[in-house]
Formats: sequence, C-alpha cells, structure tokens
Amino acid sequence: MITNENTNRISICFFIINSVLASNVFAKDDDESENRFIDFIEIGTSYEYSDNIYKASDDEITGNTKSADISVGYKKVLPTTNISLKYNAEYSDTSEDDLDDSNYWIGVSALSQQVFSKNLVFNLNHVRQRYILNQNEAALESNTDEKDSLSGGLQWSIPYSAKSSFVLGLTRSQVWYDDNDSNDYGSNIGKASWQYALDERSQLQLIYTGSQKDFNNVDYTYTEHNIDAVLVREYKLGNYSFDIGQSWIETDSSDYTSTNYGFNIDATIRQHYLAFNASYELTNTADQIGTGNDIDSTDYEIYEQTNLSVQYQYSSSNKRLTNSLRLYYINDQNIDDSDSLDKDQYGIYGGVNWALTNKWSWNVAFNYYELHYESSGTKKYTDTEISTRYNFTSSLYLQLSAASENLQYVDSSNDYQEQVYTTRIAYTY
Repeated sequence: MITNENTNRISICFFIINSVLASNVFAKDDDESENRFIDFIEIGTSYEYSDNIYKASDDEITGNTKSADISVGYKKVLPTTNISLKYNAEYSDTSEDDLDDSNYWIGVSALSQQVFSKNLVFNLNHVRQRYILNQNEAALESNTDEKDSLSGGLQWSIPYSAKSSFVLGLTRSQVWYDDNDSNDYGSNIGKASWQYALDERSQLQLIYTGSQKDFNNVDYTYTEHNIDAVLVREYKLGNYSFDIGQSWIETDSSDYTSTNYGFNIDATIRQHYLAFNASYELTNTADQIGTGNDIDSTDYEIYEQTNLSVQYQYSSSNKRLTNSLRLYYINDQNIDDSDSLDKDQYGIYGGVNWALTNKWSWNVAFNYYELHYESSGTKKYTDTEISTRYNFTSSLYLQLSAASENLQYVDSSNDYQEQVYTTRIAYTY
C-alpha cells in the first residue's frame, strides 16, 4: 500500500504541530483560547491476500496475512498548554511460516507548555517510525526496524521593540533503534535568532544554530554550525520565502564548509493550490534514516543534498473531489572520496479521492520513482492502489483495496512484482 513518497519504506505518515512554537502562539483572543480538544480510538482488523508474499523474483508463492490494530489520537489546546498525539499498534500473522509475524507500534506526540510566562515555552516531542533497513532488499518484516526520537527543550522569546524580538532556544534529543542499538546517537542543539517585521506582510530573520552529535558506532564527535538569513513575505496569492546561509561541520579528522539556500513559494487560486520548493544543504545520513529520502546508511556520512519539488492540489467547492500531485528530484553527493552514497532520485506521486455520497467514497493513489546510484546501477519502483470505503455509521466502516507493487533493478536479480488485495473493517469511538 502507498504510505509515503517512498512506499517501500514502512513508516507513519503524520501531521504534527511545529515543536518549536513562537512565543505568540498562546497570544490569542479570549474566544480562541477556550479549552478545546479532540480524541478518538479506532480498532480494526484486516485480511490481506498476496500473489507473491515473499516478494520473490521467481517461484512466486501466494499467501495471506491477518492483522489487528488499534489507533489512539488526542489533541487539546489550553491557554498555556498544547498537547497532541497519535499512536498506532498492530499485530499481524502470515500464513507462511518462513516469514516473521509483525508486532510493532508507531506514532507521534508533542507537548508545549508555558513556563512562568508566555515568552518562555517548554517543548517535548516524541516520534516513533518504521523503516526499511536495506533498500536493496524486499520490504519484508525481517528487513525492518523501529526508530525512536525524543527531544525536549526551552524556547525564550525576548521582545525588543514593536517590530523586533530575539529568540533563544536549547534542545536535547536522543535517537534509539530497536534492532540496531549500536547506531543510537544523541545531540545538543542551541539556537539564537533575531526577527524583524519589515512591514505587515514581511519578516526578516537572522538565525544561528549550533549542534553536537555523539554517535555510538563511530569514534568521533560531530559538530555543526549554521548561520541563515530568511526573508518571509505574504503576497496576494500566498506566501514565499528566501533562505541563504553557511554551514560548517567539524569532525575529529576533517572540516567541511558549504553555502546553503532555500526558496519556497505557494499560491492559491480558487480551489487550486500550487507550490514550488528548492533547497541545497550540507547534511548527514543520520538525519535521513526513516524519512522520505531513499538512503541506506548507518555510517553517518556527510554529503550535500539538493531538493526540488512541485506540488499541485485541487479541491472542489463542495469538498467531495480532491486530488494532489507532486514531482520531486533529490541529488545526494558524498563529499568524501567514496561515491557509494552518490545518487539521483526522480519521483512522482499523487492521488484522487471522490466522495460519491456521505457514506461511499473512492480513492486512487500512485507512486513512481527512479534511483540512479553512482556505484550500483538503477532502481525503479512503482506502486498503485485503488480503494473504496463505505461508512455503515459514523463510527463503523468497511474498506476494500487492491494494490500493485513493482520493483526493478538494472543488472540485478532482485526484481519482483506483487498484487495485494485487502479487506478492512474498523470501528472508531
């Protein structure tokens, strides 16, 4: 099934409120600061049939998987506190004894709490993801791991004038892996910024960020410094921003310097939304594991990354028909002598959702990308899914879906095709 822009990476798709809230987050009118909350519990069960359950290139074997899951969500907004969380736990059993049964939980949560005044905010965030260990192998249970990221910190906003303010922040984060604990790492992050309102629609920000990472499986300390100038402006159709800065990375053996930049612009014309994003930065593979970037490394190599994307969305006036489309390009260039991480990735994904009635809806989703590795050829991945959902009541629904997954490697025997048919019934309270 299609879960994100790289569907062979099993991970949660989530929306989360920015963990580093500006000091004016709680500065709302009285009618907007009332106690508000939303929560749910969903219990579901699924039956999945696959015509190639081992994801094998030949000797395909059919099989089925039975699963049960529970999801919980909670969100509460108070005058001095914001809380949001969404977690999901699943257990599945496969008909093939050689395949491992799946038993895992994933999710995200965030807490923001004023301390003494609205200008001092404490943030606590947790994210648990599931991802593929080796991108050159099939996405079976034996090739997955879970990653926990926990961070906590303080942000202090210091008003200087009616137009400008200073913001200071300090964050401690820790990352753990279930099956690969030697790759655990922690980091300390300090941030200082100056914000100046040029006018009612524009703001200039000067930002310094310093961080230090300690990796369990590498014998060096990783220190990074960033200085950025950001211009944000609202215009008639939407918003745009420019970001330009400098990055310095220091290890025990080498130092690296790079100019980074970013540009984002969006526009809304009636029911049409269009956005363009471009960025170039110096980063490391530790920050990419479990994300939409299809990268396989736990050596925490340093590399330069270029991102380009165009996104389009449409929603009919009655909200019954919505569609989205995104095209993207990612280039990763290792700055060391080794070219094992160098790659180009092109992709497109999107979908259409059509609500025929208040109870019955259809959804079509697709995902395609190509990876061109400098050292190991080309990988092509295609995933399409069509599903229909019927709501018996506001709480009980039935969903049927059919998905096709196709993975091809140039000059490799790891190709496979798989057709999956799923029936799911769930109850939401």
